[in-house]
Amino acid sequence: RKVSEPTAGRQPQARQDGTEELRVKMKLRCSSLDICAIAAETEAATRGMRCANVYDISPKTYVIKLSRPGEKALLLIESGVRVHLTRYARESGAAPSGMAMKLRK
Repeated sequence: RKVSEPTAGRQPQARQDGTEELRVKMKLRCSSLDICAIAAETEAATRGMRCANVYDISPKTYVIKLSRPGEKALLLIESGVRVHLTRYARESGAAPSGMAMKLRK
């Protein structure tokens, strides 16, 4: 397939047969629109839940344990990269970081 002009976010790659192939670059950071969509999605699933605890997995990754009677959820937040609900409990450090301690208060 031949392409005359690259489109936004896509870069044409030359092939051996002389044609060009479009490749879409994978998104690496969250935009404000992504955050808005994530907030709407997680708000519906976590309505009425309270923060039970905050754990730090790495310097930029936190897990917030949410609960309501009879139900629990874990919200994983990786700064600038991803935010999602999970059921997988990750190992946290032996002692919480200063940021985790502030979020717990």
